[in-house]
Amino acid sequence: MDNQSIQQKIHKIQTGLQLVLKNSNDILLQPKLISMFLEEIGIALEELEVHQQELLASRCQVELERQRYQTLFNSAPDAYLVTNTKGVIQKANLAAANLLNVNRTFPVGKPIIVFVAQEDRSWVTTQLNQLTAFPLRDWEVRLQPRQCEPLTGSIAICTIPDSEGKGVELLWTIRDISGRKKAEAALEAQLNVDGLTQVYNRRHFDQVFDKEWQRSRRDQLPLAIILIDVDSFKRYNDSYGHQKGDQCLQQIAQAIRDVLKRPADLVARYGGDEFAVVLPNTDASGATEVAHLIQKAVQGLNIINNSNNYSNNYSSPISEQLTLSLGIASEIPKLDQKPGMLIARADSALYQVKATGGDGYAVCTNQGQGDRLGLGKLEEELEEELYRAVGQHEFILNYQPIMSLETRQM
Repeated sequence: MDNQSIQQKIHKIQTGLQLVLKNSNDILLQPKLISMFLEEIGIALEELEVHQQELLASRCQVELERQRYQTLFNSAPDAYLVTNTKGVIQKANLAAANLLNVNRTFPVGKPIIVFVAQEDRSWVTTQLNQLTAFPLRDWEVRLQPRQCEPLTGSIAICTIPDSEGKGVELLWTIRDISGRKKAEAALEAQLNVDGLTQVYNRRHFDQVFDKEWQRSRRDQLPLAIILIDVDSFKRYNDSYGHQKGDQCLQQIAQAIRDVLKRPADLVARYGGDEFAVVLPNTDASGATEVAHLIQKAVQGLNIINNSNNYSNNYSSPISEQLTLSLGIASEIPKLDQKPGMLIARADSALYQVKATGGDGYAVCTNQGQGDRLGLGKLEEELEEELYRAVGQHEFILNYQPIMSLETRQM
């Protein structure tokens, strides 16, 4: 029985009572009317009793549902926060309290923003002010638990009726994805880092170099690149074995990385025994200074290379130390230029160094020619020895007779 039926019954009884009172002088009619409406009252009372039982059962069911919801809310593995539309926390479940490292009552009455890491607060505040559509999913926010390290949370928000049923509240579902983010970062590092030398690989170099080129072109700032080749590395590798060769590359990579001080500077393994250095906002003079420091750092490793007494192209002895050849190029990118141009110029400078014996560095000019600036240690020593030998008359002139096979004459 619903409320409307009960109201109709009550109205019918009231009408009957008025009829009894109206005919109160009719002795014959009055008992019949009283009996009839007493019966109606009895029926109505029975129906009211049934309705009362139904209401009680319904209330019990609502209470059971409320308790069930509260149990599910409190024992859910995901963190749940209920806030008003302004982001003030109304309740928190046990998982949320554990996530934020507080007891369950501590967050109540506090703005949710106090549990957001400082670097994300401005963004979250802006998003809260602009919330219009629900459900909202996949916010990634840095959260700041109490007296703990920040963590990364994945957040979904939906609306639920408030406790009075007159408005809405926001239900925040939060999952700690810090472990997943660390795993993704580790995987990204594996994709971007060379497994042998632990510096960045060619893939990451290409990505970073392209971004830096675009940024330098936009801001009209110089961008420099240094291409580095390990001199006579193949002979070193063949003579000492691949294990020694790998150790050599690891030492050189670490030495280059130690030279680079700015966060934006990058060294990558460019090829088998080649490395590349990206230097944002660096002109040719600055890049040359870095190249000189790299050369000194590798010389300081004192990696001995006695793999061969002579170079491939020259009859002069090669240095006993393993050395580097470095090609340098720097440019303020123009709109019509492509990133490959700067790499080609650095490669041209590197070729210039290799063609003159290695162990040095050169800067490629705008015309694409390499200006040899860094004399290798061997060349410096040879130059000094030549001057000393001339001064001390140590040169001896030997003649080699040449006989013609046709005339048999000298």
